[in-house]
Amino acid sequence: MFFIAALTVSPVAPIIAADTCPSGCAHDAAVAVKATAKAPKVIAAAVGHEGHNHDGAPCPSEKKKSANDNIRMANLEEIEKSMPAEPISVGFDVDDTILFSSPGFHYAFNNTDGPDGSNLYGKKPLSSDKFWQDMSSQFDKFSMPKESARKLLKMHQKRGDKIFFITARPEIKGEILTGILNRTFRLKNEHPVIFSGKTSKAEYIKANNIKVFYGDSDSDISEAQDAGIRGIRVERSPISTNKGKYHPGKHGEWVMENSAE
Repeated sequence: MFFIAALTVSPVAPIIAADTCPSGCAHDAAVAVKATAKAPKVIAAAVGHEGHNHDGAPCPSEKKKSANDNIRMANLEEIEKSMPAEPISVGFDVDDTILFSSPGFHYAFNNTDGPDGSNLYGKKPLSSDKFWQDMSSQFDKFSMPKESARKLLKMHQKRGDKIFFITARPEIKGEILTGILNRTFRLKNEHPVIFSGKTSKAEYIKANNIKVFYGDSDSDISEAQDAGIRGIRVERSPISTNKGKYHPGKHGEWVMENSAE
């Protein structure tokens, strides 16, 4: 993919609403997007912890420090060197980890396409089955790939690793996300996207023998650790509509440098 959008950020775009995803993340209206009932037209968008088992890979010595001395930052080369010599299965969260998907979420909160100018998805869009159907069957056409994700996926493909995508979105019929990810990142991936919904990602991580999991949210890292594997944090875009559960380094995990875009 590269879905083209005009990139401008409105300095006065108000935060109009907030809601909670199945994974507990809170989205607000931080990105200005005009939309119709059928599909949004994007006019503004941005684009292991200590003592952990690294499957035989050496734990690097003290990492470079960020402004917060408790956060271990790591670049792509360091992450690659920390991987086991043999190919493994790796997992990725989707929203804010490999895709900037805020345009669809912004539309969910700010559309006036319902009866008499009301919100098409009601007062709590993230609790609307219709929204999730639209998000995963239509609006992902407007999600933008993160360059940090391109680099990570290329590295893991080169290693011969199996790649899985696990999103906390609820499962829907007619999802287009699997095809979009495969085309966008040039993957020959036989594994369809896993929609975990309200189920912990730890269950799917274990079931697929995933050894390393990348994610932006606190729960991505904690659920990876619950599964007994290594979680690596990907930075979230500062203009993401998702403002909840984001504390890089909270669980002692590595944080990939310059991964917000």
